[in-house]
Amino acid sequence: MYTAAVFCLEINVNGQRRVIAGGPAAEVINATVSLYPGLQEGWLEVAGSVLPQDQPVADARWLAAALAAGDVVEVRLVESEQAAAPRVSRTDPTARATDAIPLVCAFCDKSHEEVSGMVSSRKAVICPECIGYLHDVIHSSDEGSD
Repeated sequence: MYTAAVFCLEINVNGQRRVIAGGPAAEVINATVSLYPGLQEGWLEVAGSVLPQDQPVADARWLAAALAAGDVVEVRLVESEQAAAPRVSRTDPTARATDAIPLVCAFCDKSHEEVSGMVSSRKAVICPECIGYLHDVIHSSDEGSD
């Protein structure tokens, strides 16, 4: 937790505080509610970016949670000394970082410690599991077009 008062997003679901997202290194914080009507599912994500001291920007996630019908999501802008520290990662392999923030798969957020054999391009890193999943998706759509 950070101790100095900073401008934050306070997220409450059904009257219960889920997170106070913020921190002195936060550059941007987004609270997104996504609805998937065909699946009858909802999703809440509080994410953004942080700028660690003397390091390149990093992705930040404060909250990811499933929502159900009838859930009430409240987002408040507050100044707080109780901002939660985000989970930080990077997907850009060209970032010239010397800190311990891990590179993660741009699709599933797994780090190189969780899965071996990451493949990188100029803009992202992807793990073998996601490559396999994408391969299966492409080949299943090819079979349907015959």
